[in-house]
Amino acid sequence: MLKAVGYDLDNTVFSYIPNTAESAFYGLIKGVEDYLNQSKIEKILKAGEPYERKLAEIINHRPRWKKSRSRMSSSGHLLQKTLPG
Repeated sequence: MLKAVGYDLDNTVFSYIPNTAESAFYGLIKGVEDYLNQSKIEKILKAGEPYERKLAEIINHRPRWKKSRSRMSSSGHLLQKTLPG
């Protein structure tokens, strides 16, 4: 998945439709978080003695994700609303 988005996690939002593959989605997010944690460690070690602001920026880097709430309309079309995650 990371390769598919070019490792550009700052401009990527992960999402899913409830009742489809929620457990797989959370597994995906866990993998992205593991990747980011390793990346954070590498950046901290490379920075030497980083300033507090830069360190906070590195530590707080997280994947963005949204949970969609969906329902069917009376005509049978899927309606979605994105909820903050």
